[in-house]
Amino acid sequence: MINIKQIYEQFKEFISNYDADKLKLIKEKYRYSGYIADFQDTLRWFETIDELSDEDKLIVFGEKILTIDEIRQKMIDHYKSFEEDMIPNQDELEGMDEDEIEDYLSEEYGGLYDSAGYATKNLYDEIMSIINHFDEYMLLSFYTGNETDDYEVDFAGGRKYFTRGCKVDLYAFNYLYYTKKESDKYFIKNNDVYYPKINKIPTNVDEMYEVAFDEKYKDLLDRYNSMLSNVINQFKNEPLFNELTSQLKTFIVNEAWVKSKLREVKINEILN
Repeated sequence: MINIKQIYEQFKEFISNYDADKLKLIKEKYRYSGYIADFQDTLRWFETIDELSDEDKLIVFGEKILTIDEIRQKMIDHYKSFEEDMIPNQDELEGMDEDEIEDYLSEEYGGLYDSAGYATKNLYDEIMSIINHFDEYMLLSFYTGNETDDYEVDFAGGRKYFTRGCKVDLYAFNYLYYTKKESDKYFIKNNDVYYPKINKIPTNVDEMYEVAFDEKYKDLLDRYNSMLSNVINQFKNEPLFNELTSQLKTFIVNEAWVKSKLREVKINEILN
């Protein structure tokens, strides 16, 4: 097992000392594979961890180990936070007599969803009856995204979005990584936002910057210089434009010029 807190601290120190503009350029173009993609993924991983609360960081780092009972209670507490929202708004019933209210409630809230696609108390109660028996199998179902198929119930509650803000993935990672020791499983290493893609600072970050720089500015430079060269070639044999074409030649630039201009912009931003 790798020490996730140690890797986080390494990246925190590295990012605080490395040129922020260079890192920004490295992250700018999303890549799907390769060593730069792995570094990008790990930078995003760091940002995800860095934004967590202190309590959630303890869970990621394994300084707080969650049991299934504790995870069950956290899931129950999460869903219970929606309980008050399941009561029909009394404003909807204003002006209705008892029979009309009964008919309205039966028609609007008698099923699993209301007419707008929001979960009713019926669906909420069905979900709670399952969550109250939350176990390891259910944890894995949520972690792999199969909970709806496995239990044949919409845990999101339609447009209620019950699962929004739910930290079941965080709890699952803690349980699988630190309790079940599943560190070598494919779905931990490749599909978890809490597991870093690489576990140490690469020695070739400057090289990654050069690659990103070339990709962003090389085409722009080529087009700019090509345009100037075309103008110069068209008028180089015209005596009237000798002085002008000589001046245009001084406007042809290279990567060193661009880098110097970028440094000037950065310095001016600091000074201003």
